[in-house]
Amino acid sequence: MLSKRDLIRILCKYPELVEHGFSVRECNADLYGQEVDMLMEDQFRKKLVVQVRTDPIKEENLGEILSYQEAILSGEAPNVSVMLIAIKIPPHLQKTFDHNGVAWKEVTLFQIEEHLSSKGDMELLKLLK
Repeated sequence: MLSKRDLIRILCKYPELVEHGFSVRECNADLYGQEVDMLMEDQFRKKLVVQVRTDPIKEENLGEILSYQEAILSGEAPNVSVMLIAIKIPPHLQKTFDHNGVAWKEVTLFQIEEHLSSKGDMELLKLLK
């Protein structure tokens, strides 16, 4: 299984897997006293904080993710968004996240492998094996 550290490494090198038009400002950053996996920014300086999960998301994770989002959004800047990136987010939890205003994106191992293959990145492809 792909480790969280390795997934963050891949996403930091290829931010287009997270969100087009954003670049990575920092990986494993501190923002408003919270440790964040990725801090991204678009051309208008809008920040995107990304929480990365490699384990399957479960119902009991919802409270944790909402608390994380609240802690980040209660910081000083209104131009910050929070997104959950996970290898697998079950459909019923996708709906729950949508209902609670949690931005999410499922980035599957297949998508990662296809992207790394298209880039010819054999070093990072080895992490998936």
